[in-house]
Amino acid sequence: MQWPKLHDISLRKKLMFSFTTILIGAILAISWSSYAIAARYVEQNEMKWLLRNLQQASNVMDFQLTVYMKKSDILFNNTLFQETLAQTYTDIDMVSNAYANVIYKVIRSIFEETGYTEGSFSTKSATAAEAVIPVIYVSNDSLPKDGGGIRDMQEMAAKPWYTAFLSSKKTFYWLADQSGQSTYISMNRKLMDFKTIKQLGLLNLNISTGIFKGIFSRNDQFVSGQIFYFDESGQTVFSYPEQPASFQTGELSAHAWDGKEGYFKYKNGSDNYIAAYTTSEVTGWRLVSLYRTDLVAEKLAPITKITLIVLVLTLLSSFILTFFVSSAITKRISKVVSKIRRFQAKGVDGEELRSVTGNDEIGVLDSSFVQMTKRINELIQHDYKSKLVARSMEVELLQAQINPHLLYNTLALIKRKAKRLGAEDIFQTTERLIFFYRNFLHNGELITSVSEEISMIRDYIEILKFTYNVQFEAAFQIEESMEPCYTIKLFLQPIVENAIVHGLRPVHTEGRLDIKGYRSAGNVVFQVTDNGAGIPGEQLDGLNKAMLDGSGGYGLSNIMKRIKLYFGEEYGISIESAYGEGTVVTVVLPFMTKEEIVRLLRFADRLSAE
Repeated sequence: MQWPKLHDISLRKKLMFSFTTILIGAILAISWSSYAIAARYVEQNEMKWLLRNLQQASNVMDFQLTVYMKKSDILFNNTLFQETLAQTYTDIDMVSNAYANVIYKVIRSIFEETGYTEGSFSTKSATAAEAVIPVIYVSNDSLPKDGGGIRDMQEMAAKPWYTAFLSSKKTFYWLADQSGQSTYISMNRKLMDFKTIKQLGLLNLNISTGIFKGIFSRNDQFVSGQIFYFDESGQTVFSYPEQPASFQTGELSAHAWDGKEGYFKYKNGSDNYIAAYTTSEVTGWRLVSLYRTDLVAEKLAPITKITLIVLVLTLLSSFILTFFVSSAITKRISKVVSKIRRFQAKGVDGEELRSVTGNDEIGVLDSSFVQMTKRINELIQHDYKSKLVARSMEVELLQAQINPHLLYNTLALIKRKAKRLGAEDIFQTTERLIFFYRNFLHNGELITSVSEEISMIRDYIEILKFTYNVQFEAAFQIEESMEPCYTIKLFLQPIVENAIVHGLRPVHTEGRLDIKGYRSAGNVVFQVTDNGAGIPGEQLDGLNKAMLDGSGGYGLSNIMKRIKLYFGEEYGISIESAYGEGTVVTVVLPFMTKEEIVRLLRFADRLSAE
């Protein structure tokens, strides 16, 4: 399949494609960036909310742990309890009294929610898995150990953490106990004898993690996600719900120790999460919460829906807008194209076609086209009339050139004979006549310089003086600035001839002929003034009318035609006359150099050739 070339596609389709592509690209970019910003905002908000919920949960856990710490303070500060643990026992009655009336009684009063069952303390209102179990490790060899609530200190001495605890200044030592079926947070505290300042033993309070899991069951983010509690070594103390077998917590634990609290993104296999972590003020351990990003995406569903609706409506609106804008543009351009085609086919004047309104580029183009059609029609008419005039002049030139060589030879013979006979006036007149015809017939050219035209007029005046035997004074006032000017040949000859033959010749007084030439506002102006007979009013009106409509003969009317055809309607001849006083003939022409007038004539010739 061959795709069409770009310049062969209609402007409307190109505008539609361009505008639609740009608008769709811009709208998609804006929509995508808006959606991305909204999604990032929702995600950040979910992270912050997740951290806030986690902090609240951590505070509740810390509060419960603090309660047990306070209870341990009561036990730690009980002097009777200290004395009982430090006493040396010699018989079974003393032991029974110590267990029944001091040790179990004190522990029961401190941990009210617990009771002793089968040698251990457990909660009354909770299952065994949710028990809070206090255990006392003692180093008094005379006090028998029941193996449940009271145990031998030697069991603890072998554990590595106990050695570290003894050498530290910590009051409490927290451990994760996962040795049995249940998971516990083990709170450990030294029991001291205030009198001797010696260690009597160790309080080991095992708090079931099941107590804390209930905190998370009341929050949707926790229920739908995953909770991890990591100790200071990065090991999992407990998880809620139970940790899946495929879940790797090494990287998660490392993230949780980057700071005291914060949030981040986490990936486990193919599952993506947002995560938040916070630090327990009691244990110093990290509580981490995970929430699946697909659940965050569900909260973006309304935004996604609104974004899609806005996107579709915007695209539809942009397409409709593009359609009407391109139609408005191309419709007006189509009118201009229609004008051009009709003008090409029929040559209709632009004004006859329906105009395009507006002041934009299309309106200016239409206006320029109308003006161009006017100008072309004027040039066509001008060319047509120029051809007629040119053909007429060719005939006249041919008539005048009946036999130029014979004419020149005959005039030359007359000039030589006049010279031999001493007829100086005939000699001068003949020489001027030869010069006049040589310039007039030279190569059939239609243009001449102003200086050449004035020089020829000077000779022509002398010829007329001799021919018509009329005496008058001729004065020339031609500005030097007119020397570069070129114009059509013989534009002054008929005017000068009429002034002499019809103006000065009938009058027997002293005649005067003034010929002036000067520049005015980009034009050249010639005035031929005589003080002859003048022209009667009716005859003057008829003469002016004949020049305008071209109904006169070869003289002034022909010159008028030539001027208007070559230079335009604003140029031409005007006549002012008072009968019995004289006549003034004014000729206005454009100031043109030789190159300019040659270019003008070539343009006219090119139009006529086409």
